[in-house]
This record gives sequence, structure tokens and C-alpha cells, in this order.
Amino acid sequence: MRKFAFHYAVAKDVVVPKCWTNHEIASYAWLKGFLHHHKELSLRSPQATSLGRVTAFNKTTVADFYSNIKDVIFNIDETGFTTVHKPGKIISFKGKKQVGKVTSGKRGTFVMVCCAISAIGTAVPPVFVFPHVRVAELLKTGAPPGSLCLTHSSY
Repeated sequence: MRKFAFHYAVAKDVVVPKCWTNHEIASYAWLKGFLHHHKELSLRSPQATSLGRVTAFNKTTVADFYSNIKDVIFNIDETGFTTVHKPGKIISFKGKKQVGKVTSGKRGTFVMVCCAISAIGTAVPPVFVFPHVRVAELLKTGAPPGSLCLTHSSY
């Protein structure tokens, strides 16, 4: 936001303080004043959203999901947890419940989890996929009974 403000001011031939020109960025004081005058905005921590998820979430995909959901006996969902990356804060509208920021899926260790449940509530124990060569007993510690722990060395 501060870089954008600086470049916008330069493009519009607005006189800016010397410290802005030296660092090619607006000051923290400017940002604080901007947020003070725009009460609908605030500094927020976004949720990490992979590029694949962003590009797959479109009108066609969502329509297909809702048209097929009636025929599904079990709903299976895959999710994952990264061990390192957490994106920095961004400015967003106040009251917005979800704020996302695209991040790289290549940072940190990624553990994939697959869960399945039926419409009547029957659940299958989860499947964990760890980025290792061999399954160590330590990986199973704390997992729900019946969980399947697998490894895959290629991701």
C-alpha cells in the first residue's frame, strides 16, 4: 500500500516528502493517517490460499459441485497443513469475514489429510500422507483410532 501510494503520487505529479523519494515508499505516518481517514479499512492477517485453489474456484466448478452433491454417498475432502509459511498482514475492509492471500505451496513441510463422511454422519477414519520415505511409529502419535498413515517422497 505504501509503495502504491508513492508511485501513484509520482504519476500524478504530487509533491511528496524527501524521505518518500529517498526510499521510494510512503511513510508509516502516511499509512496511519490513511487508515484513520478510511475507518472501513484495517490491517488484517490473510489466510494462505494456494494458487491452485484460487484458479479452481470459478462459476463452472461451483455449479458442478452443487449439481453433483445430490448423488454423492460419501463426501471426501483433502486438506493439508504446512509447517512453516504464514503470510504477512494486508489491508482489507472491516467486517470482512475471510481475507486471503496467494502463497507458494513449496515452502515448509506439507502434511495432507483426507477425510470422508456420509450424509447420515458415518465417518471413515482419516488418511494422513507425510512427506517421508518410511512410516515411523512417531507419525501415528495422537491420530484418531483406525487412521491410516502413509508416506510419499515426491512432494
